[in-house]
Amino acid sequence: MANRDKWIRASEVGEFVYCARAFHLRTCGVEATANREARVVGSRFHAAHAALSVRIERVERAARFVFLAAVLVGAVAAATWYFGHGR
Repeated sequence: MANRDKWIRASEVGEFVYCARAFHLRTCGVEATANREARVVGSRFHAAHAALSVRIERVERAARFVFLAAVLVGAVAAATWYFGHGR
């Protein structure tokens, strides 16, 4: 535990900058009771947003793959036409 006292995480710095009093109370073991429902709703929103972000990343990756495949097929078709019919 002594090692833990030496280090502070970046998230703790952000928490301290946002609200030093809340940071102090949390480090003293005081549990926040106000706005519990709002925090639960916020946590659910962030979880849903994270899941949506993952789905969007997958769709973007698939779209890039399809685009590159179409470009490759187009290049092969153009080369086939050019070398087969052009000369």
